[in-house]
Amino acid sequence: MNNHIQDSIKIPQIYVYTTDTYSKREWKGSRNGCGVLKIGFTNRVDASRRIDEQWPIKLPDEMRYELLWKIIAIDEQGKVFSDKYLHKYLENEKGFTKVNNSEWFECTLDEVKSSVFEIIKSEQYSRPRQLNFKPRPEQLSAIEQTSNYFLSYPGSISRPSHFL
Repeated sequence: MNNHIQDSIKIPQIYVYTTDTYSKREWKGSRNGCGVLKIGFTNRVDASRRIDEQWPIKLPDEMRYELLWKIIAIDEQGKVFSDKYLHKYLENEKGFTKVNNSEWFECTLDEVKSSVFEIIKSEQYSRPRQLNFKPRPEQLSAIEQTSNYFLSYPGSISRPSHFL
């Protein structure tokens, strides 16, 4: 898919990544553990392009990151939720430590996943939940057909407003 078309498609996503350094960082908050995660938001199809923009300076050593997870940021009522909303949830509802008032948190990937699913479902789980069910084959086919239909209209002026 060319970058112009890809940049015109808006898919709200939460993404989680870490770096070599931060993946080994000991927690300094109230819990014991290791590993600090960056939790962000993008509307881009490719979350990696958004993450790449966060490294605007040339460092003496290569700064490598690992994209750990991304998910569409829309709840079951069809509302988009932002990383800011998730950050408040992680901090206030879950008690996870935010590092230096940034978008980096002392928590595990499974804890982030469980929190996102709680937001999507509008319910809290008694045990952390890390599983989300993948679409059935017929749903995947419908998603692919819809995507192909909209991608076949590259100009925003002639782009259709609906498919079905």
